Amino acid sequence: MKQVILTLYFFLFSICLFSQSSETEKRNDAMASKVISWINNKEAQNIYAAFDSNMKKALGKDAFFSMTETQIYPLIPFATEKYMGQNGPSNLYLLKTAAAMWSLQVAVNKQNEIIGLYMAPAKTQTGTPVADNGSVWHDNALSTKLDSLVHHIALSKMQQTITPAMSIGVLNGLKANFYNYGKTNLVDDLHPLSTTLYEIGSITKTFTAFILADAVVNKKVSLEDPITKFLPPSVASNSDLQAISLKQLANHSSGLPRLPSNAFEGANMADPYVNYDTSKLFTFLKSFKAVNKPGEKYVYSNLGFGLLGVILENIYQQPLETLYQQIIFTPFKMKSSYSGRVKDSSVTAIGYNGKKEPTSYWNFTSMAGAGSIKSNTEDLLRYALQFTMKPRTNSKTDPRIAMLESITFQKDYKNVSLAWHLENPGKPGQIMNHNGGTGGFRTEIDICADKKMAVVVLCNSGAETNASAAASEILKQVIKE
Repeated sequence: MKQVILTLYFFLFSICLFSQSSETEKRNDAMASKVISWINNKEAQNIYAAFDSNMKKALGKDAFFSMTETQIYPLIPFATEKYMGQNGPSNLYLLKTAAAMWSLQVAVNKQNEIIGLYMAPAKTQTGTPVADNGSVWHDNALSTKLDSLVHHIALSKMQQTITPAMSIGVLNGLKANFYNYGKTNLVDDLHPLSTTLYEIGSITKTFTAFILADAVVNKKVSLEDPITKFLPPSVASNSDLQAISLKQLANHSSGLPRLPSNAFEGANMADPYVNYDTSKLFTFLKSFKAVNKPGEKYVYSNLGFGLLGVILENIYQQPLETLYQQIIFTPFKMKSSYSGRVKDSSVTAIGYNGKKEPTSYWNFTSMAGAGSIKSNTEDLLRYALQFTMKPRTNSKTDPRIAMLESITFQKDYKNVSLAWHLENPGKPGQIMNHNGGTGGFRTEIDICADKKMAVVVLCNSGAETNASAAASEILKQVIKE
């Protein structure tokens, strides 16, 4: 079964699927439970190992791990609703999230190898998907092959989930193309533009990594410097922190968890990070006990990038918001981008959940380095241009770009530079990508520097899970042509 829809949500608790009577159903049921557990624990290697030879051949190891990395791990919790019966050799389950309903199908053979795995939004999902019947507003001129490709992919992805608006930017050499679909504000019936701002969530991490690269190039730090060099003595005295380097913070191999255990104590989950200040961050770090040694294992960590942002503020003695502006936004002519609270809601999309209810914007204090930036497709293509065209200063290319394109962690099918995830690392056609998500937004940026191409997809739905898939499909189709 070649098609594996990886638009599923992982959850943070164990799951028990209902048992059925036949041996086939029982085998499928047991494997479905394992698959969900493996997703929950970010153990995609176990899923791949359980595939039969045909599944492995059809998917390919690197492609499968790239899909799970970009489309599963960053997403939000789900729970089993009920067992729905069988469809040929597969067990069917209905899964529930706060935003939507999902359909899961799992099939195994007598050797308990996975011969089929499929997950997609269920027809019974909350809300009404956008229909491809001409009802979706768009500004696509539909006059070129690229226009048609983007239109087909955009509408197909908007059909699958609750996506009020989607803004797309495609960079090919020096030519930038912009496409906008849907509505940024359902009440006032407003439509997106290439200048419409979105919360870009974890794409922010690539900007934080850029600041780190700047600090290295300007000899303020070394990537191998221990993080404790830049922390208060009361925090630095924790021996479990002393072997962590700045590089390991930036490539998710620090051993720090995804989030600190005190992240949401007393938090309003509509704006979960607004009160998580440096004091709370340091309180967690003082008592942190490592599970993995630094450099040993990839564990995606919002905490790590929040901490990296705090450290960079200490190094430069300036707020992170100012560093983004001075080192990246102004030099790269990203005139609309900024970090911090929303400045003007009239030019910023409203975020929505899967019930088409407006969500709060997310605000950050100590976790700003992980997800605080607001940007648009125009600015993000200007950002991508630094990687694709590599502008020269005094006949020299930017050494910070070279650092961000180079692998710093490669293990268990993870290929990471500083923040960026890499496909085909170090080979012709290497693709750099990163996605992002907040309560009401999902975003993606993919860059192929060799081909001088990049794609940005921004959506104003916290339930939307297809920004990554849309960007990847557009870029890879354009590269083929």
